Amino acid sequence: MVEEMEVKGQRYFKVGQKRPAQDGTKRRRLDATSVSYFRRVGDRLNEGFTEEEEEKALFVENVLSEVKGQAALVSTDMTGSVALERLLSLASPAQVAGVLAELGGETGSEFRGVSCDQCGGHVMESALRQAHRWNGETEDEEHCGTLEAQVKRVCGVVRESLPEFLKDPYGSHVLRTLVQVLSGSLSRDAAAAQTVASVISQNPQKIIPIIIIKPSDILFINFFICCFYKLKNTKNLDNNKSIILFQKIFDELMEGFEAILAAGHMGVVVLMVESCVYWEEKQNALLQRLLQVHTSCSEVCSMQRRLSVSYHGSRLVQALAGFKDRSVLMNSLHGLGSADLLTLGTDRFGSHALQKLLTAASDKGRGKILRKLEELYVQLACSSCGSRLLEAVWNSATVSQRQSIAEKLVPSGSQLRSDQFARHIWAKFGLTNFMKRRADWQEVQTGESKKRKMFSDILQ
Repeated sequence: MVEEMEVKGQRYFKVGQKRPAQDGTKRRRLDATSVSYFRRVGDRLNEGFTEEEEEKALFVENVLSEVKGQAALVSTDMTGSVALERLLSLASPAQVAGVLAELGGETGSEFRGVSCDQCGGHVMESALRQAHRWNGETEDEEHCGTLEAQVKRVCGVVRESLPEFLKDPYGSHVLRTLVQVLSGSLSRDAAAAQTVASVISQNPQKIIPIIIIKPSDILFINFFICCFYKLKNTKNLDNNKSIILFQKIFDELMEGFEAILAAGHMGVVVLMVESCVYWEEKQNALLQRLLQVHTSCSEVCSMQRRLSVSYHGSRLVQALAGFKDRSVLMNSLHGLGSADLLTLGTDRFGSHALQKLLTAASDKGRGKILRKLEELYVQLACSSCGSRLLEAVWNSATVSQRQSIAEKLVPSGSQLRSDQFARHIWAKFGLTNFMKRRADWQEVQTGESKKRKMFSDILQ
């Protein structure tokens, strides 16, 4: 719903809720006379104009003359911003450049405040969208150059404060529009607005040099890999120049792999591994590099420590589970004791990693791990994360594996039925039927297994 409202250019906030200034100070507002004026401007825009360009041009010029000197105040006002946002689409490139020049101030530093405002962000987006007029076909080339200069000023501010723009709910939309403008992939139809990833995949040769202009910046590297490993997944592979570019960047990252780890940029490492799920030829090299680092760390930290689970570690294991060769992971999993497996299975991050390993394993490999988990089923079922893990394992298990799980759970029936998480497991697994009507339960499970296999064959 939020995306739908966003595409239509609507503002989404609770009715009657006053929007506080972002720095905690009282928000400046237009006076009643100005609000009434911009409301009438909005009504006039709703009526539309005749085919005479002169009438429209005169109207735009008159309104912008009222905006001059108070552009920032109008842009951050609820009524004024709506009128100005629509008016900019009718303004000339020179007029749009003039508004941007005032919004940015002498140094351009004020762009950030307007862009990260609930109302001002929409005005900034509208102004940036007018950049499609630099297409070289217009006769007003000088004024287009003025507008281009202002957009470049916006780029400079965004680059200096990129983390703030990325994290801000309004500034991030301005950033997205800016990337679309720079890539040349901005649609004039707001309903066809594209995400950053789709923009890059459509025109990688043009946008990637902009993204990687600061290759040492962690945000750009994250952004680049994330978009390109998804591009690989679209199977747009054959003789694609973007693939060559990806390989070049990937190889450069491999050269500085230890430096990336030393800097603590695990997000980049995770994305590299995730990208290799679709690039099998890179899997072995990256896995060996990870093992080398792991061996070095093991030599330094030789003391036995309690299992520690982290978000990036979980994502790393989940990504590695998608590799063609999972033997290293499975051998490591077999080496864990019951206490570590319980820690992993009941942790909000670790449970996802263990789930991925169990569901991706073959029936034989899954059976070996399940035998180690047999004494932990009840504890897992009574945990919020463990119960989800157990249900996922159940959905991928064979009939014989399900029977083994049920046999371990049934003796603790009273405990399971009274637990807020485990009672759902009891019902989902049909354990009452298992206790009283074993043959019927077996028949149901066999039927479900056949259906699952049939749909799996169809999907493959």
